[in-house]
Amino acid sequence: MYKVIAADLDGTLLQNGIRVLREDMVPLIRDYVRRGGIFLPASGRQHLNLQHLFSGIEDEISYIAENGCLVFHEGELIYRSVMSREDGIATTRAIMDIPGARVAISGVECTYILKGQDFYSHITNYVKNKAVELDSPEDMPEDFFKVSAYSKDGVELFDKKLKELFADHLTVVTSGNFWTDIMPQGVHKGTGLKALSEHTGIPLSEFVALGDHYNDLEMLSMVGHPACVDNAVPEIMAISEKHMENGCDLLKYYLMA
Repeated sequence: MYKVIAADLDGTLLQNGIRVLREDMVPLIRDYVRRGGIFLPASGRQHLNLQHLFSGIEDEISYIAENGCLVFHEGELIYRSVMSREDGIATTRAIMDIPGARVAISGVECTYILKGQDFYSHITNYVKNKAVELDSPEDMPEDFFKVSAYSKDGVELFDKKLKELFADHLTVVTSGNFWTDIMPQGVHKGTGLKALSEHTGIPLSEFVALGDHYNDLEMLSMVGHPACVDNAVPEIMAISEKHMENGCDLLKYYLMA
C-alpha cells in the first residue's frame, strides 16, 4: 500500500471538460484513507472548491490548494506562502492591462475579482468558487497568495508576457489551457508535498503523484512514484513510472495496490 497519493484534478482526474468526479472515486478513496493512507488533491483550485468536489469525504482527506500556496492536513492549515502586497498589486494590474484577460486573486477561502470584468458568473457558477468583488486590487483584504490570469481564448493571450514581466522574482506557471498562475517565488505543488512530508515524517520517496501539465512537473519530480495520463506534456511523460489513458483508472490502480 502506498502511504500518500496526491492527484491533480483538471486534466488528470477530470478530463475532457468533466466537472465532477467519477462515481466510484469517493468510495475508493474513503477505503484507502480508512486503511491508513493519505490522499490529497493537488490543484490550483480553491480549498473550499476542493471540499465541495470531494463531498462525503471532505473531512477525511488532505489538500494542496492554489497550486501549492496552501496545504491542509487533518483539518488544519499546515503551510501557507504569500507574496508581497506590492507584487500582488503589480501582477493584478498587469493582467488588468491586457485586453481580453481576466484576473482572479486568491485568498484562503475566497476568490477576489475586480468589478467590471464580467467574470463573477464564471467564477461562481462554472468554477464553483466563493467570490467577492473588489473595486481595486488595493482593496484586497487578505494576503496575496496567488494571482491568476484567465482567457476563454487560451493562455497565448498573456502567458509569455507575464513570464517576461515576473518570472525573475515570482513563480509564473501555465495551469492548463486557459489559466496562468503567479505565486511567490519557488512555490509550486511540490513545495506543498514537501511541507506535508515534513509534517507527517513520511519521506517523499513513498509518495505517489499523478498529473498531466507543467504545473505538476515539480510535484512529480520530487516523489518516488510519479505517474500521468497518456496525453500529458512530454516533460511529465518522460519522468513517469506509469501512465494510463484515464486518470481515474490510474488513481484506482494506486489506491488498490
